[in-house]
Amino acid sequence: MKILQPNNQIGKAILVTASVLAGIVMPASATTVSISQTGITLYSAATTAVSVNVAAKVGYFVNSFTPTLQNITSWDENFRSFNGYYQSSNKKFLVSGAFGDGNIGGGTQTGATYFGVATPVGTQLYLMGSASVYNSGASTSSATNADYLGATSSTPVFILADTSWIMPAATSLDTSTITFGFTSNTALAAFGGTTMGSAFSFSTGTGVGSITMIPEPSSGSLFLLGLASVLSMRARKLGGK
Repeated sequence: MKILQPNNQIGKAILVTASVLAGIVMPASATTVSISQTGITLYSAATTAVSVNVAAKVGYFVNSFTPTLQNITSWDENFRSFNGYYQSSNKKFLVSGAFGDGNIGGGTQTGATYFGVATPVGTQLYLMGSASVYNSGASTSSATNADYLGATSSTPVFILADTSWIMPAATSLDTSTITFGFTSNTALAAFGGTTMGSAFSFSTGTGVGSITMIPEPSSGSLFLLGLASVLSMRARKLGGK
């Protein structure tokens, strides 16, 4: 954990960042919390590494929302967060957000348009991402960022959690920075018995890891083929009556 010395400015928000995201205007002073880790290879399928920058965000679910693959198109608007992205060339997540006195409302907003909604101390934070190509315009547009991940039933996605990624107490005078990284406790988040990702690994010794998203395209194709087969058999049975 890295603590930076306070400056002389007075903060109005708590910032949660995986790095500094260019183009996002944040309040100049605040208690800053950073989730940062390089060396992570992101896979859209078991053998397919993501080779472009894709959407990612850090935050938490509101309104008692439980994410499932069935309600995947509603993830964004129920995830209080800030937009960012996974940088494939450096294998690094760059995600930034403001939580606390100047927190955002439902969905995703930028540092310049946050709503005054407080984030409870002790809230579990999640790192969520998809295989949707990163759109810098969407990351600052209130009209499009509610569906920033672009997740559908066929979009590979993941959600990570760590017991150390917890919302700290906010103070308006403390302008230090707290940095969280991946640890031995970092894992794919599970909701309702379903793990949001098909595989995850991380070595605290080397700082190298990987994330494989779900659903894998191959699995989705097999499911659709199986469904088509069942419907075809049913149609033949009905036609034979």
